[in-house]
Amino acid sequence: MARATPRVRGDLLMYHTGTDEHTIRVESDEWWRWLAAQETTTFRFEDAGGSFTARRERKGAGCYWYAYRKHAGKLRKAYLGRSSELKQARLNSIAALLNKPGTAATPEGGSHPSPNPLLMTKLYLPPPRSSLVARPHLVARLNAGLQQHGLTLISAPAGFGKTTLLSAWQQAHTHTRLCWVSLDTQDNNPTRFWTYVITALHLQYPVIEDQALALLPSSQTSPLASMPAVLTALINALTTMPQDVALVLDDYHLITTPAIHEALGFLLDHLPPRMHLIVISRSEPPLPLAHLRAQGQLTELHATDLRFSGAEVAAFLNQVMALALSNSEIAALEARTEGWVAGLQLAALAMQGHTDKQDFINAFTGSHRYVVEYLASEVFQRQPEHIQDFLLATAILARFSSSLCDAVTGRADGREVLAELEQAHLFLVPLDEQRRWYRYHHLFSEFLRTRLQQTRSALIPQLHHQAADWYESQGLLDEAVEHMLASTDYEGTAYLVERHAEAILKQGAHMTILHWLRALPDELVRARPLLNLLYAGSVGLIGQLDDAEARLREVEQLLAAAGLPVAHPEHAESAPERHILGLAMAIRIFLASARADVPRTVELVEQMLAWWPREEMFVGSMVIVSLGQAYMLSGDLATANRIFLENRTISQASDNIYVLLTCICASAFAQSFQGHLQRAAEIYRQALRQGSQRSGALAPGVSMAYAGLGLLFYDWNRLDEAESHLRLGIEVGQQWGYMSMLAQAHTYLAYTLYARGDIPAAFEILEQAEQLTRQHNVAAAIDSVLASRARLWLALGNIEAASEWLQTCGLSSADPTHYLREFGHLTLVRVLSAQGHYEDAQAFLARLLQAAECEQRIRGAIEILMLQAILFHQHGSLPEALEMLTRALALAEPEGYIRVFMDEGRPMIDLLRHALTRGITPGYTRKLLAALEIPEAGESLESTSLSVREMRVLASIATGQSNQQIAADLTIALSTVKTHINNIYCKLNVHSRTQAVARARDLGLIT
Repeated sequence: MARATPRVRGDLLMYHTGTDEHTIRVESDEWWRWLAAQETTTFRFEDAGGSFTARRERKGAGCYWYAYRKHAGKLRKAYLGRSSELKQARLNSIAALLNKPGTAATPEGGSHPSPNPLLMTKLYLPPPRSSLVARPHLVARLNAGLQQHGLTLISAPAGFGKTTLLSAWQQAHTHTRLCWVSLDTQDNNPTRFWTYVITALHLQYPVIEDQALALLPSSQTSPLASMPAVLTALINALTTMPQDVALVLDDYHLITTPAIHEALGFLLDHLPPRMHLIVISRSEPPLPLAHLRAQGQLTELHATDLRFSGAEVAAFLNQVMALALSNSEIAALEARTEGWVAGLQLAALAMQGHTDKQDFINAFTGSHRYVVEYLASEVFQRQPEHIQDFLLATAILARFSSSLCDAVTGRADGREVLAELEQAHLFLVPLDEQRRWYRYHHLFSEFLRTRLQQTRSALIPQLHHQAADWYESQGLLDEAVEHMLASTDYEGTAYLVERHAEAILKQGAHMTILHWLRALPDELVRARPLLNLLYAGSVGLIGQLDDAEARLREVEQLLAAAGLPVAHPEHAESAPERHILGLAMAIRIFLASARADVPRTVELVEQMLAWWPREEMFVGSMVIVSLGQAYMLSGDLATANRIFLENRTISQASDNIYVLLTCICASAFAQSFQGHLQRAAEIYRQALRQGSQRSGALAPGVSMAYAGLGLLFYDWNRLDEAESHLRLGIEVGQQWGYMSMLAQAHTYLAYTLYARGDIPAAFEILEQAEQLTRQHNVAAAIDSVLASRARLWLALGNIEAASEWLQTCGLSSADPTHYLREFGHLTLVRVLSAQGHYEDAQAFLARLLQAAECEQRIRGAIEILMLQAILFHQHGSLPEALEMLTRALALAEPEGYIRVFMDEGRPMIDLLRHALTRGITPGYTRKLLAALEIPEAGESLESTSLSVREMRVLASIATGQSNQQIAADLTIALSTVKTHINNIYCKLNVHSRTQAVARARDLGLIT
């Protein structure tokens, strides 16, 4: 009779011996004894979050547990750990990991391309070396920092043993959970960065998955800068941790994205009590270090701390490297390397081949760079030829496994050579405990790449090509394309992009495709119809309609010259012909819809659907969404909304997440324009759920939902949520490239910052928006940004600057009304009013109101009615003003509009006070007045109490110092200065440096 496999259900182990059944609680003493028993080799784990079969396997001199589970016919594998590590949380997290669609335990686990699966080896702490120099004084400082401070910064140049120190510390500090993330340059995408961080934490604490990972995909490496919405969920989940945890970010100097620095600063400001952050970097990161120093919340280890002492140099050279050097020889090497660990290691390796060690030490001089070049050459040249060949061939790889090395070298000895290199201490850094993934020491890697370029440059394209083939086979498409581009095999790159174009299009990653196509020779793209169509579609989707039109005509002419029936695509003779003609027609339909040409769009859609196979829903769903867009851009929101709702089923069936999100968000957009804010918010949240439940990258189309929610939160005066969502929308939207959406998100982010009193930051955001939209030459988006800036000038009383916009904007009060130009037209009305053109402004407002009410656009009607009320009041017509205000309040109250009233400032306060005395919507009016009214200048303000640092910044402002001068004087980052100034503005209720100084003097804060 076959022996039944032991089973763990939840936290209870059940197994049989003979006819007896036994039950053991996980993590009990009996559990550890059972795991340690020689006959225990396997068990089955089952939990609500997933299941797997665990097997104990011997690796080298030790035994380790691995989890296995089949998914879609393929066997997945994940590392569980030693028997002593098999705790309940570990079992649960691995079950959940293996249960996720599209998630592989290692990148070698899949065969189908997925846009950006996680590379799980980045989440494992490099195991400690077998022979290390003990550094108890540094371990003690790390321990003290963990207990007393929120952040530990280990900052030193390459080769000072930063990562090695953490690895050794963790081995002796087992009561603290360590969550490790090895960073690289690709992690500058905020979505990718935070996905890795949250996944690393999730592996130790699965509880965070429900909230934080719901916003970030578990298998994506891509937005997010200032992201309080996501981080708040993460922080709240981590506050329940039963044990201390340290999050380690290794190689943080590779992160240059300001958005990530800002978000990490937010996390530091709200760090849970049992959480600690450790940052390892070659340079001081742009984090709020000065503030943390002042608050006593920072532990720092720098190069001076990490240098080997004389005793440590002696221990390393004589005990670890077994060189048997004299005290004088040790002292000489210590002086020449200044305790630099990598230099000592390089010197020791090179010295092993010298009989006269004193002569070698005497010749060992020069700066670090020359020392590295000299010693690396010495080390390299002393290796056997097959090792030299291996090192040079794999130098192109940032990280590698034995199978990747085999693919690149064309050999089959990758596993053996890696073991040999590791045994020889040849600057090989293991990235996981199983010794499957490695990288070279950064300095050694740089040397190898330089030597490869100097000695075997002709081999480099072939190496990159072979790496690209391997990455494609593993589903790592980004890495595959980058290596193929590096190989300069542009034809091969073209084939690679064409093979996976549909999968990328379904994700909506138009900017990714555009980046790849622009990296190829233009003549190659133009000569290949599919690539040129991809280019046309991508530039069209970001708003460059004329460029897209020209490219489409090129393709149509090329196809016609090849004998394809472009004018009658229904006569296509083969599936490939039908596909290319169908894609061309779909782009033609999109361009017609983007120009709001409803008759032409309807005509083309009817033509195409008459012959396009219904079962080929990918292109079909794109055509239908273009039809909805045409109606929406023409102002027929009801018809557009109906089409988008119907198309959701088609897009879901074709797994087209881009079209699905477009349909959902377009429906929400229509609802918000019609004044249904709550309903719009719920639909946007549906889009977030759809875009976050996919196995690949966080779909760029989610940016529409983030930006849309940001606008709604702004309307509700929930500025923190508005800012976080708008920043997320901008960051994720960079992958999509929809310039009109990005322009609007930048606009309302600027308004949010302005509402907080951070005027410089508001104008800086609009400057960034103008640069972005001009870079892509999208006229409508540029116009929107310029109109937004004019509104800020008006709010500041700078009528002259706003009038300059009016002279160049191309708008007129005689224009026909259209809701897409309503923002610009209302800006025009504001400028006309400020200039004293009362009659023109009122006449145009009357026409705009008629159009808004006819099309049931509630938000637009509210703003128009308010402007009419203000104009009537300013010209002595209070009854008419209150009539308009009453209508605006009636429309706004059900959905809770606040900001639209607040942005009008003092004129609105006066009108609302009149309304309140007449009993007009008293509850709502009081709420608006409470939000609008501010203390008078002479009132005592408890909120103006400034911190010591803010007082110093204020004093510097009073002396006329610039932000840069203040930063240098106080030894803080420029961004920190801006934060302090923003706080000062908010506390003093001012909007400029001059106002801040005057207000501070009134309050007696400065003399």
